[in-house]
Amino acid sequence: MSFLGTMDVFEDIYAGYEQKLRRMRRLDYDYVDYDRPQDFTAVSKIVGTSKNEPTYWFRRFSQSTHESNYNLTQLKASNKQAMTDPIWSCPVWWDCATDNEYYGYIK
Repeated sequence: MSFLGTMDVFEDIYAGYEQKLRRMRRLDYDYVDYDRPQDFTAVSKIVGTSKNEPTYWFRRFSQSTHESNYNLTQLKASNKQAMTDPIWSCPVWWDCATDNEYYGYIK
């Protein structure tokens, strides 16, 4: 198999993995017996304490340092949790039943 053929295989594997992660996140990680690992210690980043809370699961990445270095005012205005640890579990729009619920998390 050529190098490009090998790269195609790896891209297919990665695309499948990425799709599974997106599906799990969208479905609130609602798979049989899926839970946080036993040694989970990131309680300052993922602040929920029960599977029923929207902040229990990983939802988003923290903003990049490029964003904070050049656009800090707008970045902080976009989400009240921007540049803080709980941003990792801040619900995304599809987690919330209404716009008001979503805006309650970010404004």
